[in-house]
Amino acid sequence: MPGRPFSLGDGVTKSVQRFQDASEIRRIREGLLDRVNGLLHAEEGSRGWPMRFFTPERLFSVGARSGWIEPDREYLPCSEH
Repeated sequence: MPGRPFSLGDGVTKSVQRFQDASEIRRIREGLLDRVNGLLHAEEGSRGWPMRFFTPERLFSVGARSGWIEPDREYLPCSEH
């Protein structure tokens, strides 16, 4: 078989790498879950929050579905104006 010879350490190394990968994936998922839950409990996560900035006509317009539109009620907290 071409390549380097098999050693008993190869299986252990691959197992450790998989455990590390699984741990990293779990950490990322848990972090994402915390961030999403935080947003849902914040003012910005409420259903009516976008309506502070956009009228229904503007928010649900064709333009809004196809790209960015500026708010027509008040500036977004993060927008540059």
